[in-house]
Amino acid sequence: MNRDITASKQAMEQLRQSEQRFRLLAEHAPDIIARFDRELRHLYVNPATVKVTGIPVEVYVGKTNRELGMPADLIASWDIYLRKVFETGQQQTLEFAFPSPIGVKHYQTLVVPEYDTHGSIMSVLCVSRDVTDLKQLQERVWKSEQQLQAIIDGSTALIYLTDMQGRYLLINSQYEKLFHVTKKQIVGKTAADLFPKEIADTFQAHDQEVLQVGTERAWEEGIPQDDGLHIYLSVKFPLFDPTGVPYAVCGISTDITERKELEKRAVQDCGIGIAREHQAKIFERFYRVGSTTDNTFPGLGMGLYISNGIVQQHGGSIWVNSAAGKGSTFSFSLPLRAKG
Repeated sequence: MNRDITASKQAMEQLRQSEQRFRLLAEHAPDIIARFDRELRHLYVNPATVKVTGIPVEVYVGKTNRELGMPADLIASWDIYLRKVFETGQQQTLEFAFPSPIGVKHYQTLVVPEYDTHGSIMSVLCVSRDVTDLKQLQERVWKSEQQLQAIIDGSTALIYLTDMQGRYLLINSQYEKLFHVTKKQIVGKTAADLFPKEIADTFQAHDQEVLQVGTERAWEEGIPQDDGLHIYLSVKFPLFDPTGVPYAVCGISTDITERKELEKRAVQDCGIGIAREHQAKIFERFYRVGSTTDNTFPGLGMGLYISNGIVQQHGGSIWVNSAAGKGSTFSFSLPLRAKG
């Protein structure tokens, strides 16, 4: 008998000490801590709960959330989770927004069962952490990402992101439109899955060069589209993680096909043509095909010389394609310069 009494006293003392430790932690915790019985009545709330709701402890104890006048949507949600823990013994997690006196607060709550000495669930403990700042940060990040995506998708240039192995991470709407692939479909694929091997190898080589030098590079790249090969000016640069290690390559490719076509001009005639032995000399001053005494080719021999000089002054070049009896085509090219 004495042993039973001693054991009982020891158990009671251990319980008292455990409860004391719990209250010591709960009373000083910044998290909201509440305990519920099987009728979903409050058995305990800590000072943090009072601070957020403005409801005194003595008002809480013995009352349900409904009796306390909590918002109906919160009552319904809380009742479901509390009953589920009592029924299953499995802890639950829920998130909710609470209209506190200082504004709407967002909480993440862990709901866990508490057992008596017989192994039965006697109460449920809820620990709610304020995640308002985290929610606001997530919302700002989401808005920022949406704005960035809108800008990217509004561009007529091709914008894309590949990882260190050349696998696509992101593309914009223009990329989807021209190459008939969606943002979801392309993730994890490489250029080899979309383009001929030679072109894909060129893209990969350019990406690797960017990663090796660690800075921006630009190339003219030929990319096949439905209406034929287009020439793009591709600017590529590495992206770095917080430790300075590159993890991806971003590319912005602008279609310059029309501009490249405009670099070349040609004038064609259907005359008697120019023999090959004269073609290298016709841009020299006073040079005329034929003798200087006949009028087969009238003129002073200055026209092509002056034309060549003008083109060279602009950094270009001029040439002729001709064959005797088949006419001549005079072509010139000029470098494009950015406006500014």
